[in-house]
Amino acid sequence: MIQQLSFRAAARLCVLLAAPVAPVAMALPALGQSFGNPDVVKVDVLPGWREADGTHYAGVRIQLAPGWKTYWRTPGDGGIPPQFDLTGSGNLVGFAPHMPRPTVFDEDGLRSVGYKTEVVFPLRLSAETADAPIALNGSLFIGVCEEICMPAEVQLDAVLTAPGQSSALIAAALEAEPTRLNTPMTCAFEPTEEGLRVRAVVDAPQQNGEVAVLELPDPMLWVSHATTAREGGRVVAEAEIRSGHDGPIQIAREDLRLTLISAGAAYDVQGCRS
Repeated sequence: MIQQLSFRAAARLCVLLAAPVAPVAMALPALGQSFGNPDVVKVDVLPGWREADGTHYAGVRIQLAPGWKTYWRTPGDGGIPPQFDLTGSGNLVGFAPHMPRPTVFDEDGLRSVGYKTEVVFPLRLSAETADAPIALNGSLFIGVCEEICMPAEVQLDAVLTAPGQSSALIAAALEAEPTRLNTPMTCAFEPTEEGLRVRAVVDAPQQNGEVAVLELPDPMLWVSHATTAREGGRVVAEAEIRSGHDGPIQIAREDLRLTLISAGAAYDVQGCRS
């Protein structure tokens, strides 16, 4: 928590030193509100629908000015991953954000992973009382980038009622999530002078222009851009792992995640076979 707070404080300082984007509330129907500088980014809540078991599917839509982008959970060079904080919400016992297939951008030797124009992040929310409204009250912290990059924190404020109504935008974003592969992934780790090198191999459908992204949940472990190659029907991804911790790097094999991204599809596999 201390690391997160200090990161946000530093990010806000960067905004002040660069070109600040002040959040400005904009009127919407009572089910949601929109925030942001309309010249760069607008964020609004899509109310969505309630399942019989109390699960509510809502969405957060981000609309970006031409040329601007925002980031996926593994943002690449210089990006900021989306961070949701819904601790102030009522009738909410848990939530999980979902992220549709991103695009890989290679610009001036830098690689980033994210979205341009518009993206919807579905939220799977668990209501404590299944048929009562969820009072959504929290924030979303994102990075936006064009020629300059800046962080922005926007407020999320909406009343989500049951049963709600279906949303084509939320449904499409859920459908666009990377497809989970059930085939086993094998991994080999080799010590280097600065950390570890990992080689991950998994059977996956081949796509044109595919790029593998390797990630670990520990924010103190840095994973480099992966090289992506093919050996028959298998994708081979290799990357360097370095640590901000003192001492040797310790990795649980089940924590390594590989996502294979192309313009037409994305595939996801979690954990290395023992």
